[in-house]
Amino acid sequence: KYALGIDPIEEEKRDLDHWLDPRTKGSALHEVYARLLREVRDSKAAISVAAHLPRARAIAEDTLRQLCSRIPPPSIETYEREYRAFVEDVELFVELEAESRGRTPIGFEVEFGQCSNGAGDPDRLARPAPITITIGKERVLPLRGRIDRIDRLADGTYGVIDYKTGSFFEPAYQGLFRGGRLLQHALYGIAAGELLKAIDRAARVTVGMYYFPTRKGCATPHEIPQPLRGEVIGLLNDLSNSLRAGAFINTDDEEDCRFCEYHTACLHGRDLAAAKMNSAGNDGLDAFKKMRARD
Repeated sequence: KYALGIDPIEEEKRDLDHWLDPRTKGSALHEVYARLLREVRDSKAAISVAAHLPRARAIAEDTLRQLCSRIPPPSIETYEREYRAFVEDVELFVELEAESRGRTPIGFEVEFGQCSNGAGDPDRLARPAPITITIGKERVLPLRGRIDRIDRLADGTYGVIDYKTGSFFEPAYQGLFRGGRLLQHALYGIAAGELLKAIDRAARVTVGMYYFPTRKGCATPHEIPQPLRGEVIGLLNDLSNSLRAGAFINTDDEEDCRFCEYHTACLHGRDLAAAKMNSAGNDGLDAFKKMRARD
């Protein structure tokens, strides 16, 4: 401390006004959604507020009890406040699902390429092997992940849903790829198409949805058509070529830094990055420019 001028790291004090961080709360809500909709699917009954709201509350309460044993709340008042907010979000989810038409949920927390760590037992569509995408003569991309939900649509095609429990920021979800920034729906659409072959050889995924079924997310459903496989592979090829070229450039878009903890690292390099992007002779950025041009 005195010779080098270095202060010891302060131990972070627990915030007595908050219990569950956003990540933990989001995972818990995912678990409640999956448990409830699995029961609805297995009963072969349509979800309704009258029939399923009490059960949804019970699942929510059970989930929170388990969290209490792992992460004790800092106070009774904090627990009661967050308990009410959690249950209200679950109630809103049931109301939204009861109003939904033209969709039949069939898969929940569907894992691929990894051991089960989702809610309950592995889904019937899950598989331990990764999904592979060939993006070049010598390049194969293995994918692993967990799809929050797969729905059968009224026309016989399928849709993938990714739950978001934060706020809906519309500019972040505009376009098909948003210059390579928006890939989850496209990759999960390809993965779901492969997984669905176990029950439907002609399965075709036509839409992806980023779904914000909470009060904070204003119950927003945002759909994006499933891109053609060739379009996805083209984008992945651009990304792969950028990596191979070592094109790790600062962003030239201030919006990319909105929620980044390391935004100061790009703050002074943004103008330089813009100059490099606009330079016609900078061949090393060709693949990166192609990727950024994909809306």
